[in-house]
Amino acid sequence: MLGHDEPPRWYWRFVWKFFTAVIIVAILVFTLVDFRTLTYGDYTYPLEATIVGFLIALSSVVMVPIMAIYKVFQLDGPILERIRVLLQPSSDWGPALQIHRIEAGAPTHTDSQVPLALPNYRFENLE
Repeated sequence: MLGHDEPPRWYWRFVWKFFTAVIIVAILVFTLVDFRTLTYGDYTYPLEATIVGFLIALSSVVMVPIMAIYKVFQLDGPILERIRVLLQPSSDWGPALQIHRIEAGAPTHTDSQVPLALPNYRFENLE
């Protein structure tokens, strides 16, 4: 966004790929290890209410792994190859407007459905 790589790009890749994932897994594990029956004053909630609460919380994120598994089994070939293909961005991934795609170095495409999208200009013509 700023036109330079400060702080280094490797830092953000490490944070988003590894550090964040480890922290989220650690939070999940420590939540399950430290689980206690829920209470409100003198009232102790039944186990069924706690289970329903966890199911409601999981309902917002459960589609992500379900769709990932579905997409892996939808493709043909060895399992590692299917996962590698699915982890690659598609040709239309990136900013919607052509001017922003050029600035970001993203692949350009001309089939944009975004109003006011610019045609495929060469970056030299923008200066």
